[in-house]
Amino acid sequence: MYSNKKSKKIISVMLTVFMLFGVNTLAANSITLSDPVVNIDTVSFTANSGQDGIREIAVQAYLEADNSKIAHIAQVVTDSKGNISYSFKIPATSPTGKYILRAEARGSEKAEKSFEFISIGDQKKILDAVAGDKNSIKQVLKQFKEFLFPGGTDADVENVATILYENKTQFTYTDETVTDVYKKAIEKANMAVSVMKALNGSSYAKLEEFFGTNKEILFGTTGLYEKYSSLSEERKNYFGANYLINFTKTVATYSDFRTKFEENYNAYNGMVIVPVPPAGASGGGGGGSSGGTRMEISGTSSPVNTVSGADSLFNDLGSSEWAKESIYTLYQKGVIAKAADGRFRPEDSVTREEFVKMLVTALNFSQSEVTADFSDVPADSWYAPYVRTAHSNGIVSGYSDNTFGSGRYITREELATMAHRALLKAGVTPASGKAEAFADAKDIADYANEAVYALKVANIINGSGNNMFLPKNNTTRAEAAKITAGLLKAFENAGGDVQ
Repeated sequence: MYSNKKSKKIISVMLTVFMLFGVNTLAANSITLSDPVVNIDTVSFTANSGQDGIREIAVQAYLEADNSKIAHIAQVVTDSKGNISYSFKIPATSPTGKYILRAEARGSEKAEKSFEFISIGDQKKILDAVAGDKNSIKQVLKQFKEFLFPGGTDADVENVATILYENKTQFTYTDETVTDVYKKAIEKANMAVSVMKALNGSSYAKLEEFFGTNKEILFGTTGLYEKYSSLSEERKNYFGANYLINFTKTVATYSDFRTKFEENYNAYNGMVIVPVPPAGASGGGGGGSSGGTRMEISGTSSPVNTVSGADSLFNDLGSSEWAKESIYTLYQKGVIAKAADGRFRPEDSVTREEFVKMLVTALNFSQSEVTADFSDVPADSWYAPYVRTAHSNGIVSGYSDNTFGSGRYITREELATMAHRALLKAGVTPASGKAEAFADAKDIADYANEAVYALKVANIINGSGNNMFLPKNNTTRAEAAKITAGLLKAFENAGGDVQ
């Protein structure tokens, strides 16, 4: 038996140990608290006590800068598993600032999250600024940016100011309606930010629908949407593809978007689209351009001065004298259209779908409705009809993973293979003969070898200096122009018409 004195000492030690470690043992469970969702003056969140059997969670919200300013305090009953889903209103007299939401339960460690709140007085201040000019809106948005859209950029401020200013008649308030009107203004501001982000991530297939759904935000009262809606479906297709390739991810503000949109509209509204000639007519020209994309390519013969004609259409052909005749001829045939900015971009690379479009159009293949089941060719994409037609005619077969290779630049040997297959399908057999081997013949893939040399004998392709073919290099627009021109000339000379 321990003596009474010894027993007291042991108890004292145990109490000390409990005090040092016991609290943490009891509080080993942590309360779980979600991020609060603030809707103007209402805060919503969920929490879990971290242990069964705890039937209440204490909730408190207070101003971070002054914890004596308490916005809410309550003891909330949980369900049988310790969960709560709770909302509360912040008093109208609460000041603007960052608030701390704290949740505590017996036997669990407390949890804290923060949120921002804008007072009724500052809500009025924002709405009063919205009733003024655009600069006053920008100034008040910058003042409250951390509360309105934390992490927002200067472009966000510009965009929100634009949209609020254009819709300011919607935000007239009275003392009784200030919070409801402020809520409408914030909803509009959030739309201004989200629509711009969605615009720069939109796909070709959804572009027309996106413009229609968000026309109020995107176009305001400019009348641009009505102009766009008046375009034919063909011109809309060119417009959409050109917009996505040249402008998407480069537009940061609605002002910039509207300027570029109008430039694009003016280009495609005034674009000359030469109709496809009737069956049996010579020329094999197609309708339209390359879907408004980078691929606006070539031809070979014309009764007019094709060199000066090309220069009158495009302002960047100085280094591509050898391709000017081809470019102008295909423009006359309706295979290409004049770009909005007057540039041809002869050194840019060509994608697989762009070249397929050129082949199908230049050699006058009738579009096929047979499905080409490639996983990367959406049925409603601008290039789907051309890929279907090329596939059904044996011009393209795709890759082993069931993809066509959309968006990939086409190599010189891939282009030669497609061109050769298209020419044969069009009923044109290139002249026979033996061509001198290219210096880098060993680099040409087996599947492309026959096509490369058949087109070389026909003078449709040639080397790139030092008798090199460079089969793995991407094909430039100027190169594709020259080759397409050679195909078209061979097709015209044969008098063929593909149906």
